[in-house]
Amino acid sequence: MRTTPDLRHRLRFIFFQPVFWFVLLGLVLPLFGFGKIAEEVWTREAMGWEPSVLLAIHRFASPALDRLMVGLSDIGGFLGMFLLATGTLAYLAFRRQWLRAIFFGLATAGVEGGNLLLKALFHRHRPDLWPSPTPEHDYSFPSGHAMGVVAVMAGLVVLAWPTRWPIAVLGTLFAVAVSFSRLYLGVHFPSDVLAGWGVALAWVTALGLFFHRYGLASRGT
Repeated sequence: MRTTPDLRHRLRFIFFQPVFWFVLLGLVLPLFGFGKIAEEVWTREAMGWEPSVLLAIHRFASPALDRLMVGLSDIGGFLGMFLLATGTLAYLAFRRQWLRAIFFGLATAGVEGGNLLLKALFHRHRPDLWPSPTPEHDYSFPSGHAMGVVAVMAGLVVLAWPTRWPIAVLGTLFAVAVSFSRLYLGVHFPSDVLAGWGVALAWVTALGLFFHRYGLASRGT
């Protein structure tokens, strides 16, 4: 079916709108990805590629890398992200940027509560392929580290809008490094990490869109 010139003009207009790509890349695709992974985890479908990936990563293990990955995991864990989030909230409160503080507080605290709920819902056991330097004993899906670090970094990107690119690049690299450390340490499946990225990014994007209507981009009160 042919598209009319008017329809083509409208589609071209939509595709060139930043909000279109913001919603597509930050909300629709992450939620779709999380849904596909969650469905497989829920139905206990075998994802046979995951142990192979973990074992391939483990071949490069060494005492020096163990220390590096444990350090990254600690920095990107609950305490590290809590301190960074608390410092950011204190700065926003000092500047009396209350709307932005509420957004960031919901963005970061919401994923922590959501992670506990999802882990209790899915009951997925952690990998058991080798003795981990930092063994974990709660459920695996989705990764709390991946959710927490992505929520904090994505929240900082939204707060820094429109001068977002330095934080976006550094935050993405940090989130990938922390997430990789969880695979290296053998305490998460790759799908745990990917699902954590998806749900955290979708949550922060949805909050950003909601609060944008009330002047989130303003640096004032």
